[in-house]
Amino acid sequence: NKEATKFISIINNLVIGFSKEMALIRQKCKNLRETNYKLGLSHIEKGNLKDANLRFTLIIKFWPDFKEAYYQKAYIYMLQNDPQQAKIIVDHMLQLFPDYQDSALDDLIQKIDLALQIEQKND
Repeated sequence: NKEATKFISIINNLVIGFSKEMALIRQKCKNLRETNYKLGLSHIEKGNLKDANLRFTLIIKFWPDFKEAYYQKAYIYMLQNDPQQAKIIVDHMLQLFPDYQDSALDDLIQKIDLALQIEQKND
């Protein structure tokens, strides 16, 4: 009985320690996502679109529910005059988040559609 109580105490301490570690890991992951997002925005401002695209690709890979990363990735493709790739990203985003509403996204979609129409006329 004494050994069982000691065993339960050890297990409880392990569970508490594990819970604290998981909370710390969650916080670090959130900071990592935010850091990469801010770095991506900074790269866009500096015109380092390849580096910015890499940051948002990483965010999408590890945090696929972070909608803003999809928007930024599509925006980068528009800056690179690649509306077809931008449309692929936006379409994928809207499949994942069909109820997502945002005026900046609406503006980007309009710009993508216009650019695609112009491309079709020039072909």
